[in-house]
Amino acid sequence: MYPTSFPDPERLPAPKDKTSDYLANTTLPETISSGQLQSISSLAETVRTQVPLLLRYLKLRDHRRAGRLMALLSRQLDVSKQGHPSWASNCRFLGRFLSSVQLILQCQHSLHQGWYLTDHGFILARQLMTHAYTLEHLYLGHSAQTLLSLALLRLFAHVVYILTYLGDPTPSTSAYSTHAIRPTLLERVLIVEQRAMTMQLSIPWVLNLKSHISQSELTGAQLGRGLMEFLDRFEVQPCGQRDFYKRLDATILSPEPNPDKPHQVLHRFPLAFTLEAELLWCTTRIDRLCVKVTLPDGIMRLFQPPFSHFQPVHRWSHTLSTDIT
Repeated sequence: MYPTSFPDPERLPAPKDKTSDYLANTTLPETISSGQLQSISSLAETVRTQVPLLLRYLKLRDHRRAGRLMALLSRQLDVSKQGHPSWASNCRFLGRFLSSVQLILQCQHSLHQGWYLTDHGFILARQLMTHAYTLEHLYLGHSAQTLLSLALLRLFAHVVYILTYLGDPTPSTSAYSTHAIRPTLLERVLIVEQRAMTMQLSIPWVLNLKSHISQSELTGAQLGRGLMEFLDRFEVQPCGQRDFYKRLDATILSPEPNPDKPHQVLHRFPLAFTLEAELLWCTTRIDRLCVKVTLPDGIMRLFQPPFSHFQPVHRWSHTLSTDIT
């Protein structure tokens, strides 16, 4: 009997900290001074200590302290960039994260000024979502503290995205017009669903929200208040709480089944096959991907290919070549 569900992400091994691997590398150039090495070491410490503090300031809407801390982190980043070129990975992470935090500041201002009902707010929300998922995709192997920070960024991006999509879909010139016909909440959700299909996005909360609205008397104002309250008091959850799994049907290409006995079990294992999967940026944890394979006799197998077996084709597409064991 094969499993019908995927394992609990909490029980999977902790992600590997690439920064620790780098610092433990004994082939570091001898010309690096102890001060420079301390600079790159402190980047990992910054992610562990300072970034959560920065996110706390954002949650409290303390833009003055957040701005000062961002300036401090930026100066530290500039100092680190002057070191060895192989430090670029850590510098790139912190640089991308700071640019995402700047987007958060803009989005927070947009939310409280009501701009999320305009085209400007929609563009901000889309940029923030792209930043959040791109960062999470690029830094899968970083430490739990880093992933925790990315989880908060992604969570905030979701809230901003929801508020934007449920705003007034009319152009910004008529967003505050008292004569504009404002659609019902259900109509707005249908617009969200249509946009998601157009952009090839998978947004499960759209279907859940549509079902909830259809069965209740929830108004747009109630939903907006609820989301803003959530934004005020939300807590960070580790990335492991998220569902990292996506079912994929794999077609066996080699070896081909015996045409004379199409339902006979293939007894030659390991069975090699090739699968090409288009992965959008909303499917980020490719290293945790489980593949479902249906053999010619109808038996289903679930397995988790090693991350090294995925070869990138272009930015969001990977080819998987592996063995069924």
